[in-house]
Amino acid sequence: MSQSNGSSARPLAVVTGASSGIGRELAKVFAQEGYDLVAAAEPVAHAGVTLDDAAAELRTLGAQVEAVPVDLATVDGVEQLARRVEALGRPVEALALNAGVGLGGAFLEQPVDRILNLVDLNVRSTVH
Repeated sequence: MSQSNGSSARPLAVVTGASSGIGRELAKVFAQEGYDLVAAAEPVAHAGVTLDDAAAELRTLGAQVEAVPVDLATVDGVEQLARRVEALGRPVEALALNAGVGLGGAFLEQPVDRILNLVDLNVRSTVH
């Protein structure tokens, strides 16, 4: 984002899980409603979709976009996102903490590492 000193007249929204699905749609709505964005998502592409693709689309809607590739299932990823938002020097008007995963099948048949990743991403990162 070129405006890092708080001088933008547009409000700022932070959207996690912004590369695809509901998160990407939420980011598009914010952009269409006149928000600049901090868009965060995993650094790896899912089904050929990348955060850079989403950021490019959001910019066509008039938003300034700070794309932040982070793994929000980790403490370091959450703190990295917080530092990037803070470095902009702008108040955050809206948070859409949408990053999350789901698991299919019986709970007892899930590998514990996948369950703990779900808890870290869906719950812990939001609270953190």
